[in-house]
Amino acid sequence: MSNQTTLQNPIKVEGVNVYNGRKNFVIFHPSDENSGISFIVNSSNGSKRSVEIPATLNFAMHKKKGIWLDNGKSSIGLVEHLLGAVYASGIDNVKIELSDGICPTTDNCAGDYFRKLNEQGLLIEQSSTRKFWKYAPNTATSIKGWDSKMPDCLTVSSSSNSNFEIDYFASYPHKVVGEQSYSFGLDKEIFLQDIADARPPGFLCSNLIKELFLFLGKNYAHGITEKNYLIITSKNSKKYANPEEFGVRYNGNEFVRHKISDVMGTLALTGRQFADTKFQFHMTGHKFDIYALKKLFDEGKFKDYIPEK
Repeated sequence: MSNQTTLQNPIKVEGVNVYNGRKNFVIFHPSDENSGISFIVNSSNGSKRSVEIPATLNFAMHKKKGIWLDNGKSSIGLVEHLLGAVYASGIDNVKIELSDGICPTTDNCAGDYFRKLNEQGLLIEQSSTRKFWKYAPNTATSIKGWDSKMPDCLTVSSSSNSNFEIDYFASYPHKVVGEQSYSFGLDKEIFLQDIADARPPGFLCSNLIKELFLFLGKNYAHGITEKNYLIITSKNSKKYANPEEFGVRYNGNEFVRHKISDVMGTLALTGRQFADTKFQFHMTGHKFDIYALKKLFDEGKFKDYIPEK
């Protein structure tokens, strides 16, 4: 679509709060053109008034192993999986109401959100033209982390095929992960088929710790299960610790595909999709991704772009 999009009707997705194990939900509401993506949460002082937090890099921070948005008065957590689905769906304007301030975790991560948002006839085109970001310099730019001992690096360049591309390279000492890489050009069908259901990894140092951790989860200490997370134990283990019925997806490459989903959720915080731009993420995490994107925008590396009709 060359114009902005929103939803025809509200839609609800249920899941679990991974921090306390309680059921929660989100309601996606239609929103006016040029309003962007924002979250609605209850006021922290117990009043019935709600607080709206725009989904932008300005409010983004890394906390509790996820991406949070904090406007100084209220905060919401674990936004990256939900926003990855919104971004892949091409939704420009939406208000996202959370039941408890934490985005629900589902058994299929971004996939359950994506399928709901793309139900037949739900997305509608608005009258305003969609704007994009486009990488401006003629040569590539690489951003490295503040810690020289860490391998984090993001390289941005113009796309050779005039597309929006994401490459991700992961390397871990855990034998079950090892080195994995994946390249993705933004496409709804490919996202649904190859990325959307990739679950977040849960690193636990041993099978004993895993059993204790899952026992606590069954008693509502948290909401992580063998079904909604990809569980990794010792570095020498040659297989994931999920039972066979909830085992690794995507022929063993679930880990890196989830990283693609994560960075898409972070890119959603820029407020637009990208044109003629390629991102190469090398062993990065949430904290670095937020830092690198803020730095690139502060340095003016992206410009407004409106495709010719």
